[in-house]
Amino acid sequence: MPMKSIEKKQAPMWFTILGIIALVWNFLGVGAYLIHVYMTDEMISELPQAQIDIIYNTPVWVNGAFALAVWCGLLGSICMLFKKKISVYLFQVSFAGIFLQNIHSFFMIDAVGVFGLVQGLIMPSIVIFFAVVLILVNTTAKKSHWIR
Repeated sequence: MPMKSIEKKQAPMWFTILGIIALVWNFLGVGAYLIHVYMTDEMISELPQAQIDIIYNTPVWVNGAFALAVWCGLLGSICMLFKKKISVYLFQVSFAGIFLQNIHSFFMIDAVGVFGLVQGLIMPSIVIFFAVVLILVNTTAKKSHWIR
């Protein structure tokens, strides 16, 4: 019995617009990661002591999770724009990185006390929210055959 070919359907325009927003968002995340990784000792010395302590005492797995989150998010956004279903999995891996990184921020350090409400709680919450939205939208796109 021959296999049925599933026809790819046209994605709505908002899907492409969201893909462009996701690409810009994830480029900003990569930029933040690169700034974090390439901070010189001189740059670090200008920070408040509490932030310096966190930078020098952050476990390797947290920085690895940060890298995983931003690079998989960027690749997921590119795949989303090219209508590739691997975007779902890349966004899921990105979310796992975000989740691990935020376990450290929310439960192992006083992120709000050290970085303030916006950088310590609001921004990470927005990142988590947007990551979940991208997973849900791309999962729907896969089920709707907008992506292959």
